[in-house]
Amino acid sequence: LLFYRGAVANRFDETGKSVKLLQKYIKKADKNQLHLVEAYELLADNYTKKFEYGKAADAYKLLLDNFRSKLDAERI
Repeated sequence: LLFYRGAVANRFDETGKSVKLLQKYIKKADKNQLHLVEAYELLADNYTKKFEYGKAADAYKLLLDNFRSKLDAERI
């Protein structure tokens, strides 16, 4: 539920709310969680929308370092 609420908040440009929800989701999720990759992508998108480019880069780096095998070439 946290993931979906975070995703909806992202789509409605409620970036602060989305960040908080997605961070809670990520903390509770294990590495095999269904939407973990998408959560990191949304988190990075939120940071970009908030002009927090360093945090966005960190989220993308974490995504690539930990989930590269789950990403296709286009997403990488």
